[in-house]
Amino acid sequence: MFISLFFCSVNLISCAGLGDWEYELPNGYSIIRLNASTIIIGSDYKGYESSIIFERYITSFAYNEQYVCARRLDVPENYFFDDIMNMDFEEAEYLIIDTISHEIHSSLSKEEYQSLCKELNITGLCDWIDTYPDPEGAIY
Repeated sequence: MFISLFFCSVNLISCAGLGDWEYELPNGYSIIRLNASTIIIGSDYKGYESSIIFERYITSFAYNEQYVCARRLDVPENYFFDDIMNMDFEEAEYLIIDTISHEIHSSLSKEEYQSLCKELNITGLCDWIDTYPDPEGAIY
C-alpha cells in the first residue's frame, strides 16, 4: 500500500484506470479522476510529475488564469461512488488555490468562500464544472 501511494503521488495519471481522466488547469495544476470514488487536485509545481494537493472528492471546480476554486467532500476511506452520490453536497467545503503563489485557502464554508473571493478580488472564473459526469475537455 505504501509503495502504491508513493508511486501514485509521483505519477498520478499512471495510477488511473479505464474511464479515468485529467483536466488540465493553469500553471501545472490538474483535476484528476483516479477512480470512481477519488477525484483530486494535483500539481507539478514542486518539480514532481504531479503531487496531491487535495484528496477526494472534488465535486466541481471553476478557474481563471490565476485561481482554482473547488468544492470538496471529505469522503471516508471505504465509501464508493453510490455512497458519495448520496452525501449532502451542501455540506461540502470550498477551497481556493492561487496557482501563481501556490497559496491555499481550504476548509471554507460557502459564505467564507464567497467572502474570500471578494477580498482577493477573484473575478473572471469560468462557470462551475461538475466532475460527474466527466467534464468536457477531460483527457483520458
